[in-house]
Amino acid sequence: MTVKQSFKYTPMGYQGRFHCYSRSIAAMLLLWHGLSSGNAPVVGVQPPPEQLATLLEMHQQSIPKLGNTRYVALVNYRQPSWEPRFYIIDTQTSEVVARYIVAHGRGSDPDHDGYADRFGDEHESYRSSLGFFVTSDTYISGSSGHGLSMRLDGLSKSNRNARARNIVIHANWYVEPGIVSTQKKPGRSYGCLVFSNSDRDAVVEKLKGGALILAAY
Repeated sequence: MTVKQSFKYTPMGYQGRFHCYSRSIAAMLLLWHGLSSGNAPVVGVQPPPEQLATLLEMHQQSIPKLGNTRYVALVNYRQPSWEPRFYIIDTQTSEVVARYIVAHGRGSDPDHDGYADRFGDEHESYRSSLGFFVTSDTYISGSSGHGLSMRLDGLSKSNRNARARNIVIHANWYVEPGIVSTQKKPGRSYGCLVFSNSDRDAVVEKLKGGALILAAY
């Protein structure tokens, strides 16, 4: 599918019917907590307030089912791939504590202009998927360059095939700073969330053990 408007999440069967915060509630939430860059390695743009409010509400509803309740993450696919668009949020303060460059699937960006605008969950589509994920076990991948990897389970209708598609968090050379600097953007994955080696380590450390991730557009 080609996305022309914001994706709205209504996962069924995981926590029942999910209601997004209204714009006014989102604004009140952010005003109360006071979003800041915290100890983020890169400061600047914050995630859209409505996306963040949606993530935090789902986290609150899902606490009994999450192994890691301290941190959540949000990837904003409306941002281009060369921007740090993977945000880690401390749920105790609702502050962004880190954000990183992350590659998207080549099927989501067939012209390789750095913008993901097509999403899906089909096998061999090589597309990134939208929706809620939860982190699972870590392992050392046998695939060249991947190294430490972390499996993801899809919680939404739009990403229910994540485990079967082997959609994971891993590293690879095409997201290393030198490549991004030279090519002005990272490469593309087969649908996985791919980071530089150092960023992958930091992401896994914060999100391992059952943390909630929202991939939004």
